[in-house]
Amino acid sequence: NAVVVPYQSVLKLQGSSQRYVFINRNGVADRYDVKLGQRFDDQVEIICDSISTGDQLVVAGQARLVDGDKLNIVK
Repeated sequence: NAVVVPYQSVLKLQGSSQRYVFINRNGVADRYDVKLGQRFDDQVEIICDSISTGDQLVVAGQARLVDGDKLNIVK
């Protein structure tokens, strides 16, 4: 089983090869370091023991987020 997310939702820490994503945890941005797996067009597999299917991934506006920021959910 793999978690596959939009490639744009995965951010890269400047000056390193470290990748991370933000998950919505009760309205708060929670940052998780991830490793990349296979890429499928505009989707990419992420590997992280703390993220599972069903978690709400932040896919827009995440470039300005900091771990612990309050989220404004727009659907």
